[in-house]
Amino acid sequence: MKLYIILILHLLISTLTAGDLDRVADNSPGNMFIPQGFVLGTMNSAGFSRLVNKQVSNAGNLNPASLSQFENGSLGFSYQFETKLDPAYYLDITHSRNVTAKPQSISFVANLENVSYAFSFYQRFNSMVNLGEIEVATLDQPEGIGETFSVNMKEFIDTYALILSYPFDHNAFTMGAKLEVSFLNMQEQIYHSKASADMNAFSAALGFTYKADDVFTFAAYYERAPKFEGKLNYNGLQQIDLDAQVPGNHRVIAHLPDAPFKTNLPDLLNVAASAKLNETFNAVTDLSYIFWKQLSDNFNNNLDISSSLIAALDSDLMLSMGFLLTYRDNTNDISGANSKLNALFLLGGVRKRFGMVVFDSALASSHFNSGKWREQLIAKLGIDIYL
Repeated sequence: MKLYIILILHLLISTLTAGDLDRVADNSPGNMFIPQGFVLGTMNSAGFSRLVNKQVSNAGNLNPASLSQFENGSLGFSYQFETKLDPAYYLDITHSRNVTAKPQSISFVANLENVSYAFSFYQRFNSMVNLGEIEVATLDQPEGIGETFSVNMKEFIDTYALILSYPFDHNAFTMGAKLEVSFLNMQEQIYHSKASADMNAFSAALGFTYKADDVFTFAAYYERAPKFEGKLNYNGLQQIDLDAQVPGNHRVIAHLPDAPFKTNLPDLLNVAASAKLNETFNAVTDLSYIFWKQLSDNFNNNLDISSSLIAALDSDLMLSMGFLLTYRDNTNDISGANSKLNALFLLGGVRKRFGMVVFDSALASSHFNSGKWREQLIAKLGIDIYL
């Protein structure tokens, strides 16, 4: 007798939680967001800062009040490449970035009198996870029958943003606001069973920057994250094959009904400061407080820290070195997952201008002092064009 327990496996895999997203779903499993799928969208030649960020395409990821650092009539796009994580989570799950041909971010920045504005697209989340080949077992052959199937899950969140900023007090104080709409796409396939979800949600951010004597800059902003709600659609079938030679046994095919689905992202508070050390060197530090506890009592809020030293060797060449420290602190630390998900990224960046075109590149590695599920190499290339 052969028994494919597809639905049970689907429920098992889908309800695993990485401690990152709320999976409140009325009578339905949530999808599987893992921390590694959250794109390091602020990464650029100047580090990971949401304040000092030279890559035009990153405008949507930044403090909305920081648009003034970009030249009027700037267009930028970027691509991001990441090595595969194996393993990336429990059950030897692997993670890799999907559809690398799609730009990581695209932005256009311009001024209208004293108002700076930007239109931006960026990938907020990008993940393809795989559980490898799983052997099919039967009731009379629990060790397996020699057949296998694979489990694949793909998830994306793409965000489109409109950003505005306005300076006060002779450009010393600037306020900025951002309105976003994000689109979630999820696809899961487990043998003959398929599930998918498409939904969208709005979010917003408000921030400011303050400059003191063109030496020190202090900034802060709060981002209200998107909250998704919709339907989880089952496109496949629950299939149970029974031995036809046994009297009364037959094949059962049951349609799986669509189910309500909700999932949230955490809000974020960012505080940053930069200092001009001399004519060549600048330093910037960011503190990003992420409100994971909004989503579940099992999730504790955490503080991501980044810092960079930037060297402007001349008007056309800039170098930097920096780091990003991110970690997990869940109440239920199952099998030491918190330490395995901690990461320290070390970054080096180069920015070179050739007339109207600027090449902005950064390379980050977390192989030096990170958990086994976060050891990764990430490269980003951005091209800015000044119109």
